[in-house]
Amino acid sequence: MSNSPKNQTRTVIFIDTYLLMKILKISGITILALALLYLAAIFTLEFIIEKKLKQEKGLSFKEFNMSFGGDFTFKELAFKNKILAVKVEDLKLNIGLMRIILSDTLLIEKASVKNVIINHLKTDVDTTQIKKTKQNKKRAFALHDVIISGLDFYSIKYKDTLTNVLGVNLKARLNDLENIQFDQLEKLNFQSMRQNTGVLNDFSIDHFNYTNHTISIDTFKLFTRYSKEEYIKYIPEQKGHIDLVASKIVLDSVIFDIRKNTLEKVNLNEINMDKFELNVYRDKTIPEYTQHEPTYAEILQSLDFELEANAMIAKNSSVSFSMKTGNQKVSRIDLKEIDARLTQINNIPSKNQLLNLTGNFSLSPTSKIDVYLAYNQYANVETFQLDVHGREIDTKSLNSMLRPALNTRIEGIVDAIDVHMESMATGAGTVRVQSENIKVKLFKENGEPRKFFTFVGNLLLHKPLDKTGEVKDFEFDKTRPMWNYIWHFTEAGIKDAVL
Repeated sequence: MSNSPKNQTRTVIFIDTYLLMKILKISGITILALALLYLAAIFTLEFIIEKKLKQEKGLSFKEFNMSFGGDFTFKELAFKNKILAVKVEDLKLNIGLMRIILSDTLLIEKASVKNVIINHLKTDVDTTQIKKTKQNKKRAFALHDVIISGLDFYSIKYKDTLTNVLGVNLKARLNDLENIQFDQLEKLNFQSMRQNTGVLNDFSIDHFNYTNHTISIDTFKLFTRYSKEEYIKYIPEQKGHIDLVASKIVLDSVIFDIRKNTLEKVNLNEINMDKFELNVYRDKTIPEYTQHEPTYAEILQSLDFELEANAMIAKNSSVSFSMKTGNQKVSRIDLKEIDARLTQINNIPSKNQLLNLTGNFSLSPTSKIDVYLAYNQYANVETFQLDVHGREIDTKSLNSMLRPALNTRIEGIVDAIDVHMESMATGAGTVRVQSENIKVKLFKENGEPRKFFTFVGNLLLHKPLDKTGEVKDFEFDKTRPMWNYIWHFTEAGIKDAVL
């Protein structure tokens, strides 16, 4: 009976079940052992990494953890050397453990950083001379997803802040750290930025946002960091005190062409701004400025990258020019209700395009002045053609400029003024003046009327006037900007027409 087929089958099943249970038991023990070894490896690796990190000079952290997947988490990380000082509230690096073990490249799939403060300390250290022997022994690494939130950056030199950026939030997906492309940037915004730009001027940006090839800026400011009374202490010769505020700026269809992490070209469609206010002040009680003032073309051509923009548009804007004269009085003129469109902006000579400005402004509620400018943005001297057409100009709007500077007051309406100017190092053109019943009053330095000269001036201006003055070979002062050149050309044309 014991050798019957049925019993033999039972025996085989029992033996197979026994073997299977034994195998499962052994496998379970093996898996458990491997799991325990993996767990021990994680804690051992975490202990070794933490120990090594603590030995790094200038590096400290409150907490370091390593997950079973090999991801790193730091709390209150701080690092400082001669060039950088960094503080991070939270840093998370998503790294596969097997990638660390099996690959020569340390692949960081995702980096998430929260509340960062970076101080960039400008020193005399030449970083190019730092030996790279230790760096060469380190593994290369790749970085894919980057998420940064709440980053504050400061660049400091000799106790002065050169750059200050607050509240940076960034999201990007990278492929090659040695060739980062603009298209890999998904989102970038920050609360504010301030940058020093030379001896006198700074600029600042409030509420910057980039997404989907569109940049929006709430407020842009270019300003002299000292007051009008103080700034002349920092310059040996006359220089403009500038305050520019532009609001609600939008740049659309923005593309940055970057090759090997070097900016090659910036291309965009339009720059639109709700309005801007520009105030320029010059103190003429100190020696005149003698250095070469770069032209707008020279500034464009000096950029390290190609620039191409279809248009820049501003509306409802204003410009004020004022100067302190030798008699300590301030002369001022205000251009109001400016609407302007600047097109074909680029520094690419092969395009052979003239920069075109069309716009209008007013000097008084009744006046309207149209401006047309075609400007050569590739020439190294001021090369342009200008046409200005003014109508119904109340001359009282000029008294804030004429009375302090020339001790002159004027009344009446200029029916028309037309300026045509062509420039190529020297200017030539015409100025036509049409008016009637203009009254003028001239004063001495002490404010007393100059009756005889007032009488002669009124003989020339009070009668109906429709004359054209001609200007030839008008010299461009290379120490002054283009607008100063245009104003003095117009002034020379008016004198020729009236006198």
